[in-house]
Amino acid sequence: MARCNPWFIRCIKPNTEKAPLKLDMPCVLEQLRYSGMLQTIQIRQQGFPVRLPFALFAYRYRCLVPGQVPR
Repeated sequence: MARCNPWFIRCIKPNTEKAPLKLDMPCVLEQLRYSGMLQTIQIRQQGFPVRLPFALFAYRYRCLVPGQVPR
């Protein structure tokens, strides 16, 4: 996370009782699954960024397009 620029914050409830210092792992895992965070983490681990600025995208992939790519 330190290398990323997060665009949003998701709150995960540690338990359903709102009890301090209690972590209910099945509850947390269910929230992560339903929010799509596990899929996002898998995609990021495979090296696919969430967003690329257009200039970087055009520079990186201009060799795939015949002709002139706008900058």
